[in-house]
Amino acid sequence: MQKLLYDYRGVILILFVLIVGFSLMSINVRKLETIDTNKQINIYEK
Repeated sequence: MQKLLYDYRGVILILFVLIVGFSLMSINVRKLETIDTNKQINIYEK
């Protein structure tokens, strides 16, 4: 069992990094989208 974990450690690490990176990216995209909509609302209010 431990040998299996050792063999797949690199693969698990890569997958983990990809998942975390993807999550951070989607959070940043959402933040950008909300900033854009706030700007649009401000433009409409003026």
